[in-house]
Amino acid sequence: MEKILLFIAFLVVYGLYLWSSAILFNRFITKIKKVSFVQNELLIVVPYFFFFAFIFLIGRFFNLHLFTLSILFSNIGLLVTVIVWELIGSPKIPFKEIGGWAGYDFGIKNTWLTLTSQGLILFMLVAFPIAMGIHFFSQSSPEAIRIFAIKYSLILILGSYVLMLPIIIGVLSAAFIDEDSRARYFITQFSGLIANSLFISLLFWIFNPGETGHEIILGNVNFNLSPQIFHILMGFLLAFLILPYFIGIQKAKRLKNDFLETNKQLLNNILEAISLANENTIVDKIENLQKQFSAEYDKLVASDIGVLTGLRYDATKSEKDLSPAELLPYTYFKEARAFDSRFKHFDFLNHTYNELEELKNIQADQKNLETKNQLVEKYIQHFKDYRDDLSKKEETRGKTNPALWIGLITISSPFISQLMAELGKYLIGIFKTM
Repeated sequence: MEKILLFIAFLVVYGLYLWSSAILFNRFITKIKKVSFVQNELLIVVPYFFFFAFIFLIGRFFNLHLFTLSILFSNIGLLVTVIVWELIGSPKIPFKEIGGWAGYDFGIKNTWLTLTSQGLILFMLVAFPIAMGIHFFSQSSPEAIRIFAIKYSLILILGSYVLMLPIIIGVLSAAFIDEDSRARYFITQFSGLIANSLFISLLFWIFNPGETGHEIILGNVNFNLSPQIFHILMGFLLAFLILPYFIGIQKAKRLKNDFLETNKQLLNNILEAISLANENTIVDKIENLQKQFSAEYDKLVASDIGVLTGLRYDATKSEKDLSPAELLPYTYFKEARAFDSRFKHFDFLNHTYNELEELKNIQADQKNLETKNQLVEKYIQHFKDYRDDLSKKEETRGKTNPALWIGLITISSPFISQLMAELGKYLIGIFKTM
């Protein structure tokens, strides 16, 4: 009877875990432009709180000192993030909305991957209490019950995090977002990674109880270095944060250069065509130029469903015209649009096409030849200035100097990860002996 009551209590607490996690996640993704320190802290504390709650109810173990110690160590990443954030300064761009738009863009381009991840998360959430119940009622050894409670709780928490990694990677490696937003998104994810590195360490020591590591002596301080857990944590950081970040930087450079060269070529075509045109041919030449712009527009839309989605949002007159599922990405898009290099390119195409249309209409309506020629000269000078200024505008860099702060975080990561590894080993030793 006691076991039944304990398991019922566990189910109640598990329900509270799902409810609180859903509330926090919903508030985090829907609260536009500002996320408070308290929210970030809760995102870290809640998993640890329920992790210990599961172990207490199923494994009949709780230690306030260990719980407090775990919370303090899990906040190292948040502390580093806050320090770097203050050094960088307050963001002048809506990086959260830009990240949200990039995540949505990744989702609509990788529908099956997104649905599979969501399906696996749902499966884990259902399977977790079932697996816990089976082992809880079939085992009699307190130590065995405690160990599987730790294992399954870690798998649940880390599994949910791992299944979110495709979207995180998609945002960091997105080619169309600005570098300030990419750097801030990286720094934010680093905070979560350090918090989860303790869970990774705990899981490693659970499955590798005999691994002792190598003793390192620095003056009067002795500690054990585990090459395996060190490689796991650093490999995780490299594969899922640092590598996608730098891939995104290179992709963004290529995309911007491609757009820049295309725009320059189109302006050169305009200048060449208009300069060689006469009164009888200028309208035809302008129409041919407009066909080039239309072809470039069709190419842009056909190559990227995210652009097509954004243009549909551009045409939306009211939020009432959208489905409930589209409201959040629509809000993200409205904030992120000005920083999306694809829509900067689209705006160039649209604006220049309309200018050509104005010139064509003037040439068709104006009867005075001298006035026509003067207008043509003004437009030629305008397009020359546009071409000369284009490179400067497109190559403007952010002021955050993200490479410096990313480098500092990367250098500090080995020390932080090893600290987490040692804490994880210490906690597992306590769990097994109490």
